[in-house]
Amino acid sequence: MEIFTKFHCISGYLLNLEDLVNITITFCALQTKRLLGNVEADF
Repeated sequence: MEIFTKFHCISGYLLNLEDLVNITITFCALQTKRLLGNVEADF
């Protein structure tokens, strides 16, 4: 039972990590798009 609980904690942590990565990628993509939009507006 203890092993299962530890595994459950680890899998939950990995899921949170995956969410964090997805959020980071999305945020970076939005920032890049915004920067590119500003550059295009300047030219």
